[in-house]
Amino acid sequence: MKTEHLFEGNEEWSQRKLEKFREQGYASMPVVRIYDDDTGKRLDDWNDMRIDLIQKWKGVAENG
Repeated sequence: MKTEHLFEGNEEWSQRKLEKFREQGYASMPVVRIYDDDTGKRLDDWNDMRIDLIQKWKGVAENG
């Protein structure tokens, strides 16, 4: 399988990050994490392209 990187020199970092995500149970990309700006508390996280959750948190940010 051919892999293409946008930036040279980050292959090792990328592989470590992918391994960490897999260990945490994420099965696909992207991994999305939502944090509270004030407290830093993680409010939500998911993997895969979840348009429903993106729209939900977009609404929270716009109305929040």
